[in-house]
Amino acid sequence: MEFCEKLQELRKNKGLTQEELAQGLYVSRTAVSKWESGRGYPSIESLKEIAKYLDGDLSIYNKYEKSSRELSNEVVKKLA
Repeated sequence: MEFCEKLQELRKNKGLTQEELAQGLYVSRTAVSKWESGRGYPSIESLKEIAKYLDGDLSIYNKYEKSSRELSNEVVKKLA
């Protein structure tokens, strides 16, 4: 499952609208919409806040962290 799908699923399971999630995370509703549509991704710090807000479900964070780490490693290799 992609990050955007997982975030939307977790939000809906909590019975939250995009606006309510945005308010709880102190971000705009537009940011949440972009994250859920795959047009943008939250920062690592925002991911931690999302996990806390959605009752500590870190699976969303762990998968993203791994892919971010892999991407960073690829960039470093290309720059070396």
